[in-house]
Amino acid sequence: MAVRLVGGPVCWDGVVIEGVFDRWEIYEVPLPEVGALLVVPGGGSPRAVYEPLPDGERSVWHFTGWE
Repeated sequence: MAVRLVGGPVCWDGVVIEGVFDRWEIYEVPLPEVGALLVVPGGGSPRAVYEPLPDGERSVWHFTGWE
């Protein structure tokens, strides 16, 4: 299943991730469990947090901050 990333670091903004997540991981788990922490190349820590918006499409993940 494809997931589109919106906002955040230039290296991740607009990227479509395919073949990593299946439909169950996106649509069948509680919303707070959907998303990813992504490392910025050459940046190490902190990691970029991407999550679907509460009223948005679950396969479109928005940058929400750093962890």
